[in-house]
Amino acid sequence: MTPNDDTDSVAPPNDPLLDTAHSECKTTSTYDINHYFEQEKDKLSVCRVCFNLHNKHPVEYMKQKKHAITYSSNTMTGILHGHIGRWHLLDFIDLVMEPGRAWPIQVSPVKEVLVLGYMLEELKAFLEKGVDLRSLPPQAIGDLSLEPTGDRVNVPPFSLPICHKFLINFIITDDQSLNIIKCKEFHCLLLLLREDLKDSDIPHHMRIWSNIIQAWKDYFTILKIDLAVHIS
Repeated sequence: MTPNDDTDSVAPPNDPLLDTAHSECKTTSTYDINHYFEQEKDKLSVCRVCFNLHNKHPVEYMKQKKHAITYSSNTMTGILHGHIGRWHLLDFIDLVMEPGRAWPIQVSPVKEVLVLGYMLEELKAFLEKGVDLRSLPPQAIGDLSLEPTGDRVNVPPFSLPICHKFLINFIITDDQSLNIIKCKEFHCLLLLLREDLKDSDIPHHMRIWSNIIQAWKDYFTILKIDLAVHIS
């Protein structure tokens, strides 16, 4: 099986991200695409991992069921991201976690689950247990604390849901009063730390109260998933 008529084998460079001969558009938003797919102008895009597995370990390849490993040259990145998410998700997470590999995470369901408050290490552990990431509920408040390591290795990408969850975690862990949300100085501190944050993005104290109640419900849902995994 060959990806095109004039190529007998795929011989990717040591790091495809450093190879500029095969792609006309290598931006930070397509680092993952460039790593997994051999792309040349007017030729099929070939998944390196699947192609090498098919050639070197055909029995193992057939166990994964036959699936597309070549795509047209004008295939949208969303479809290629879908291939990575379906067939190489655990490998993708391992790569993203490597030091110095600052890839924007655009592969589903990883990007959606990170917004729920999970860390990459947790997602890897769930995948290794056979848990479908799409079944995960929002992260329990008690699991959102970070160790003061002095760097940002474990800090998730900023989003309003993540900001709200860490705010709730701060209130619960430090036994803060909900009235701190009403404090103008506290609002100013948050706005200072994130220049694109608006005052309207900071939740009302009643919203925080409601989220704390929901956090306890989410905790028991996650506990149920963990127990089911251990029992099985």
